[in-house]
Amino acid sequence: MSHWEPGAYLQFEAFSGHALGRPKIDRIVIIGLPDENVMMTSVLAHKVDFTLSLALRFENAEVLLREWAANHAGTVLLEQNQRRFTEIQWRQPYLKVPALLDLRVRKAIAYGLDRQAIMDGLFDGLIPPADHFVFPTAANFADTEKAVAHYSRDLRQTETLMNEAGWRKGADGIYANAAGERFAFEHMNVQGDQNDRQNSIMSDSWRQAGYDVKQTVLPTALSGNGEARGTFPGLSSVSGGGFNSFSSAVMSTPNNRWVGTNRSGFSDPEYDRLFDTYLTSLDSSNLLGLEVQMMKVVTESVGGIFLFLGPGPFAFRSDLVGPALANPTWNIHEWDLRSA
Repeated sequence: MSHWEPGAYLQFEAFSGHALGRPKIDRIVIIGLPDENVMMTSVLAHKVDFTLSLALRFENAEVLLREWAANHAGTVLLEQNQRRFTEIQWRQPYLKVPALLDLRVRKAIAYGLDRQAIMDGLFDGLIPPADHFVFPTAANFADTEKAVAHYSRDLRQTETLMNEAGWRKGADGIYANAAGERFAFEHMNVQGDQNDRQNSIMSDSWRQAGYDVKQTVLPTALSGNGEARGTFPGLSSVSGGGFNSFSSAVMSTPNNRWVGTNRSGFSDPEYDRLFDTYLTSLDSSNLLGLEVQMMKVVTESVGGIFLFLGPGPFAFRSDLVGPALANPTWNIHEWDLRSA
């Protein structure tokens, strides 16, 4: 790094002593721009040559694809690298729907969700729904697909499971118990255009399946508030996360000031055993097998509902040669500029 302007940019110079050879590009400047639309405009104006993942929304990527389709001025890569799933509240002090602790009910809700409608509404059907956290490019993806429980939409299964749990549809099409209490729950998301649209699609899907769903939106200003994120009363759809999202060791609680990554309160002894082994294993093949087993545990218990592995768009101008779909920056020392 040759220069750092806080809040503005970082400048890097080619290092002749690099183990794999001197980089072909002499200088790279990494800049921060205020939002995705400014980033997109800057790419189109030739002010930016390459965008990192999360710098653009899918909608921005669609604009670039249309603009560049005719003149071949650039390339857009859609890497599925953003995990999106729905947390289910497991902790009695915060849970307003005790029936969610019934495995039959959780399975019914999973079967009642039309995840393909989410893909169509958000990404024009360009990516498939996901049933777990393992990325399609991972070596253990196929094994994970075989091992986990899948919940493609099946309203017959939803009804069968809800009936077994003591809930039947009333005249209004909404499930209710013997006491006449409707099955109602809140579905929360962090404020954002895509998040809000996703919540609407999901909530509508569940209403069609027979649930009384209330959409709630957590203001962006509270997105970093652990207590607000961890005390949701029903379901909460979130981005990010990983295998630690279901570990008891990192559960978000008042005692740790709500900093844990497990915000739902999910706890399973077998999962914890697998995750503890995962943290200490140095054998890569063993790690891959542990990921498969952890995802099997979560899907069979419906510890959460997996939604999709969202596209993190990478865009770069045609003058830049080198970026590839699998980890686009790993070979940055080999990148080159045709105009150079």
